Amino acid sequence: MTPLLDGDPLERTLELAADHISGSGSDGRQISAVLLTSELLGEGLRLFGTTMPHGLSTEVGRHGAALLREHGSSTSISLHRPVLPTGLAEAVELAHYEELILAHIPVGDLGAATLVAANGTAREPLADNVRQLIDRAAKVAELALRSDRERQALLHASRHDPLTGLSNRRRLDEFVAERSGRSLTVICVDLDLFKEVNDRHGHAIGDEVLRTIADRIAASCRSGDLACRIGGDEFVVVVDDVDVDEAERIAARLRLDIATPLPRHIGVEFVTASVGLAHSGRDGTMRNTDVIATADDAMRRAKNVRHRR
Repeated sequence: MTPLLDGDPLERTLELAADHISGSGSDGRQISAVLLTSELLGEGLRLFGTTMPHGLSTEVGRHGAALLREHGSSTSISLHRPVLPTGLAEAVELAHYEELILAHIPVGDLGAATLVAANGTAREPLADNVRQLIDRAAKVAELALRSDRERQALLHASRHDPLTGLSNRRRLDEFVAERSGRSLTVICVDLDLFKEVNDRHGHAIGDEVLRTIADRIAASCRSGDLACRIGGDEFVVVVDDVDVDEAERIAARLRLDIATPLPRHIGVEFVTASVGLAHSGRDGTMRNTDVIATADDAMRRAKNVRHRR
């Protein structure tokens, strides 16, 4: 429990939880362990723990997903060599182990994390002290995984707009600062006469329009670009490493995508947008920290021109 209370990284906590089980049991049998997490960290199957023999941990990693699917709902189950996949059974034998113990770790909607312990002989049940170690490590892993998921949820909420799911102003500032010294284009978008949509149709319909436009903006972005909502009807797109001509093409396409007729069920035919962009370039003529304000100024000039027409 100490690493969790000390605020150690999740990976370190899970490593220590698995290693805590390892060693000699009171009956003299050798125990080694790894923790398997599946789809909990957004990276597929992961193994944590350093004491299991390399060949065995490799095979556990290879067959772990199948083991989790087949036995992950069991509270605790012993798997002897005859029922194991061939490669895994051979690795168990080479490591001089007789069985694998899978102890399910309940983590609610996070999925399933299963503790895998290999022990030296299957003639007798695991000693109580070993079972207690497994249960304790499982609890630490569960708490660590829940804590990490809550931390990730809070971090996501602090960087994203709750209405549209796009990034917010905080994430925008971080994204631009992270790319200091690189060519960067910022495109500012402001919906035209959006207040009339809210006044005529109500805020619920206005929110539906905003979500639809946000989806279109996000769909127009390439991998590595950033789409943000920074105000009521104000959006920003940051495009990394394109020249001015390409940036202008992206901005023009974005304006057309936004003006495409909205779905009929919304009850608003279409909305238009004023768009302005600024390009930092590679020559250092504009700092990335200034490019947002410059793009915003360009957008406001475009809006003034449209309103005078």
